[in-house]
Amino acid sequence: MESRRAGFFLLLVIFGILTVVTEGHSLAGDKKESLQTISGSVWYRERMMLPPHAVVRIYLEDMSRADVRAEVIATTSFATRGGPPWDFILEYDPDRISERNRYGIRVRIEVDGHLLFINKEHIPAFTDHGKAPLKILVSRTDGNGSGAKLTETYWKLIEIDDLPILPGADRKELHMVLSPEETMVSGFSGCNRFTGGYKLKDSSLQLGPLAGTMMMCADGAEQEKRFLEALALVKRFIIRGQSLTLYGEGDKPILRFHSEAGK
Repeated sequence: MESRRAGFFLLLVIFGILTVVTEGHSLAGDKKESLQTISGSVWYRERMMLPPHAVVRIYLEDMSRADVRAEVIATTSFATRGGPPWDFILEYDPDRISERNRYGIRVRIEVDGHLLFINKEHIPAFTDHGKAPLKILVSRTDGNGSGAKLTETYWKLIEIDDLPILPGADRKELHMVLSPEETMVSGFSGCNRFTGGYKLKDSSLQLGPLAGTMMMCADGAEQEKRFLEALALVKRFIIRGQSLTLYGEGDKPILRFHSEAGK
C-alpha cells in the first residue's frame, strides 16, 4: 500500500514538472510572438570597404528625459557582409513603449570595439508613415571629427579648468544633455539640477541663461558654483571621439566631458 502511494506521489511530481516546463515554453513562445519589429537599412557615402570583422550595432532608445542617459529598449548587432546598404530587423517588446515618450534609433559601426561610423542626426523610431523601412545614414568618425553627437548625448563632467571633478550629492555624476528639438540644455551641477537654452552654429556654442533648483548641500557648493560659472563662459566646442571640450574666449579649455553612451 505504501509503495503504491509513493508511486502515485512520484507520478504527481513528474506531471507537475512536465506541466511547468510545458507552460514555460508556451509563455516563452507567446512572448516571442508578441514582439514587434522595426526594419530598415544602414548605409554611408564614403567610398571604402570595411574589414570583414566590422560590426553594425543598432539600438532602440527611450530619449524622453533630456537630463538622463537614454534607456536602451532593444538592440541587435550583426557582422557586415560586403558593402552597404545593410538591411536589419530590430525586435522590441511593445509593452515597454509608451505613447507619451520619445524614441530614437542609434547606429554604430565598430571595428574591434573602435567606433568607425555613427548616425549624427536624430532618427525617430516611430513615424506617421507607419512601419515603412528606415533608411539610416551614418557618418565616419576619424578622431578629428565628431565621434559622439553634441546633442542627445549624456555628457559626464570630468574637469573644470584642468581640475578633476568630485562626485556630487548622493554620489551623483555632474553632467549635461543638450536636446536638439527644444534647443534646451539640462543637467546636474552637483547639488541642483539646471536647465536653460543654448545657441549652436557650426563649432560655436553658447549656453544659458540657466536656471536651477535651490537645494542646499553640505558639500560641493563651491564646485557647483565653478561649473555653472564656466558654462556661462562657453563660446565654442570640440568633440574628439567620446570627449567634449568647451572653451571660453581663449584657447585654454574650461570644461571637459566624456560620453559613455556606447558602453
